[in-house]
Amino acid sequence: MRKSQLRKYLLALGVILPLVFGISLVQERINNIKERDKLTNTEVVKNAPPVVAFVTVVLGSFRGLLADLLWLRTSALQEEGQYFEMVQLASWITKLQPKFTGATAYLAWNMAYNISVTCSSFEDRWRWVQRGIELIRDEALVYNPADPILYKELGWIYQHKVGNMMDDAHQYYKNRMAVAMMEILGKAEVDWEALAAAPKTEKELSKMLKLDNSLWNALASGKRDKGTKYRNMQDLEKDFRLFGEIPESAKKALKYDEETIAQLDNYLRSKWLREKFKLDPEVVCELNKKYGDLDWRLP
Repeated sequence: MRKSQLRKYLLALGVILPLVFGISLVQERINNIKERDKLTNTEVVKNAPPVVAFVTVVLGSFRGLLADLLWLRTSALQEEGQYFEMVQLASWITKLQPKFTGATAYLAWNMAYNISVTCSSFEDRWRWVQRGIELIRDEALVYNPADPILYKELGWIYQHKVGNMMDDAHQYYKNRMAVAMMEILGKAEVDWEALAAAPKTEKELSKMLKLDNSLWNALASGKRDKGTKYRNMQDLEKDFRLFGEIPESAKKALKYDEETIAQLDNYLRSKWLREKFKLDPEVVCELNKKYGDLDWRLP
């Protein structure tokens, strides 16, 4: 190699190395800015189910590309009038881009408004309105519990689509929502203070009743309709949601102790309310005190 060529290589290396070093400093600063201002969407979403956390880490930035393909598929299905696959696609899009709340809000609105009105049956319409509500309430808000766009869109569906009279099926919507709420509340006159004071976990329930293991032993001795024993609280909870009240066999196992049964009933109803409608009885009490007793069976 000639000396002139060597000098050229050394000169080029002398120029490149400072540039690479300078770029690394700039890149580090850019990364800090992106992380600080949350300009990227590659972090693992808090409270996300395993599938969302897995997709977020594995696909990284390619999640957006896959979500775009699903968007195209969704649009094509809607034009063809094939709606049922869109429910799963909407859920996948939400999981692929859990922080893209504008997309989720649109998907929910599309199902509750555009797709629902294509159905002649009121029952079918209600399923699509429900699915729009559930997409925001049960999925998107889990990943974005403080996002105002999602709360606004959810409130709009409740107030306008279900609560207003623009849709000729609005009475059916109101009825189905009231029935679903009454399944949980059990009666028209609800003691919200008691539900708010109910324990939130089995451990808290056991501590409140001061029964240690005797409650669970009593439940284990109670026979269910099919003749099997209550092995745990989950078994009792399933029957409670099936019948809408504590089964007679469980009351008998608890020796008809009215106080224990009432506390157990409040625990099961408040848990059911939080899980299905995402309503916190404590917040309900605060709103009732501020605005007067509201009818929570209404949209």
